[in-house]
Amino acid sequence: MECAEQTGARTEVELGPGTVYEVVTRNMVNSLSDDVREIRNRINGLFWLLAGTVAVDLVMKALSL
Repeated sequence: MECAEQTGARTEVELGPGTVYEVVTRNMVNSLSDDVREIRNRINGLFWLLAGTVAVDLVMKALSL
């Protein structure tokens, strides 16, 4: 009996979901991933707003305005 690698035959692996549960779970995980990405972008925006505010405040104090 020969191994599949020795005979040159390929075995294909299915990457798609096999059950309805897997489809629903994958959709939920993708949705959660999108939500987390949106929250992360908002937090990054708030961080840069805060950093800009601090920078403007420091410049104003340096110029004694």
